[in-house]
Amino acid sequence: MIALWDYNMHCSRSVAVLLVTATVATAFHTASAEEAGYREARASLGAMVTKGNTDTERYNATIDFRNRTERNRYTAGLELNRGKTEGEEDVHNSRVFARYDRFLRGPWYWDVHTSALQDKERDLRYRAIVGTGAGYQFFDHQALQLSVELGPSYVRQRRYDEDQESETTTRWALDYRQTLNDGLVQLFHNHEVVVPTDESDGWFASARSGIRVPLRRNLSASLQLNYDYDNDPPPETKRYDSVTLLNLAYEW
Repeated sequence: MIALWDYNMHCSRSVAVLLVTATVATAFHTASAEEAGYREARASLGAMVTKGNTDTERYNATIDFRNRTERNRYTAGLELNRGKTEGEEDVHNSRVFARYDRFLRGPWYWDVHTSALQDKERDLRYRAIVGTGAGYQFFDHQALQLSVELGPSYVRQRRYDEDQESETTTRWALDYRQTLNDGLVQLFHNHEVVVPTDESDGWFASARSGIRVPLRRNLSASLQLNYDYDNDPPPETKRYDSVTLLNLAYEW
């Protein structure tokens, strides 16, 4: 629980900085149906290859899609990471997710979500999550988007050398995006914390934070930090993984 508190405090400090920026840049108002209606789609690629004393290869690909209507929002995404060092594969993980949000009255909405993760280096053959919950949309327009979600979820996972496990959990998530300087800079941060209802030491979390800058027309570049944490990892496996990505993206 101490580790969970430390992680939440870290996330809270990060979000506090983002919210200060949001407050300075935009007068406070809640989301409304009149502001609803946008569509975002983005595919990004990143690569790093070094030769010489150390031969390494790192490749990253992501796809993000979001469509908002007056009463509905659809979100989906895909992450792929591959890598080799001295010809031996040492990075191999994938993640896919989808979410549906049904807006009720005012900024409140009902959320249904699912995701699947595979990570060879974290000894995860698969981890599947299905859940629902309540969400609150503080802002929702192209210049600023901020929402939080809380609710139950069901997790089923299997490690490479263990049997399948299933458990009920509580999920807390936050999503923040903001465009500054007339679209010249975009900040983004999202995180998800999942805590088992019967064993709090087995909680895990993930966060994606970064900055995106448009280059020309539909092209943009981003600097992003991915952070994944597992409070109860298998033996000889670290609790966290972090990677910094410099990607080129195409938006439509």
